Amino acid sequence: MDAHLLLFGIDVIAIVTVATVGTNFLVSQPDNTNARLWAFICFNTVCYLLFSRYIHAYLIPEPYQIDLGMFVVLARFVMNLTPGLFMVLACTLFLDGRKLPQWLLVLFVLQVLLEEPLPLLLSIEVAQGDLLFETFPAALQILFAGVALLWAVDNWRADLVEERRRLRFIFLVVAGLYIIASVLFGRVLVAMEVVSPLSSYVVLSAGCALLGLASVFSMFQGDTRFFTQPGRRQSPQVNVEEDHLIGHDLEAIRCAFEEERVYREGGLTVSQLAAKLTIPEYRLRKRIHQELGYQNFNALLHHYRVREAAQHLQSVERRNVPILTIALSVGYQSVNPFNRAFRKLKGMSPSEFRTKSLAVDGH
Repeated sequence: MDAHLLLFGIDVIAIVTVATVGTNFLVSQPDNTNARLWAFICFNTVCYLLFSRYIHAYLIPEPYQIDLGMFVVLARFVMNLTPGLFMVLACTLFLDGRKLPQWLLVLFVLQVLLEEPLPLLLSIEVAQGDLLFETFPAALQILFAGVALLWAVDNWRADLVEERRRLRFIFLVVAGLYIIASVLFGRVLVAMEVVSPLSSYVVLSAGCALLGLASVFSMFQGDTRFFTQPGRRQSPQVNVEEDHLIGHDLEAIRCAFEEERVYREGGLTVSQLAAKLTIPEYRLRKRIHQELGYQNFNALLHHYRVREAAQHLQSVERRNVPILTIALSVGYQSVNPFNRAFRKLKGMSPSEFRTKSLAVDGH
């Protein structure tokens, strides 16, 4: 078989499968922000595949070439948004309401400006390997994909949403590593002449086709809503025996937190709690997520720890106790995580909370 025909077929498979996945997200969940992000990333990937075949035209026989014409600038601009959008998606999926750090947003905007708008406005012909308009944006893209991977693996064990825990590894880690590889092979290593343009193109195209096929397979295997909006699910209808078991588990959890105050143990994990309660870990995760409404085990710990800390901060008798001492007493191992959790739940720092609480009491 003609090698170029085989490569053309690989590109077609990649484009069709990726476009199918993106269309499915838009059609099945048109009002979901994460679904739109997924669809945009899929569209960007299609642009990347078309652009790659276009810029490698000098290595490809004429029957297999693609002429993007006036759309070449748009395709190049759109495809270079992918790592940043991937980072934004990881933030919305895994950070449970936390916002994208502003410094990363600024770097994303800077990367976007350096890719196309600034060179066009300044009428600069960007050469391969250019430090400002090629190497630096490529480094930012690797940073964005790396941050997304960090968020995907962070608090993996504490994640109580089973589907999202699988997503962290099966999809985002693989896709994130592919994005990093595409930047390294397509922008960095080629410019440094470490790999040839054609070999880079073949490897990345084949990798994208495999990811596309795997995504289509996953799409037809079951519900893909957990790819876009993991959250609390309604508990299914249960029989009397199961209902009794749920009640037993919830009572054990309540007793552990309300009476035994297990949250005071620094570094407590869901597996350690499961061992203490003699409840299978998978079942404990399910109870905390479906019945108590927590997506992350650390969120449950923060709730109880901050609640007790707030009681201490309101106490006149403990007004001279250092905040660090209070943080350590409720289970935190340092003051910074305590401050962040307290501010998130109470809307102010522990010191501000103490000052306002004691002022209301006339002390």
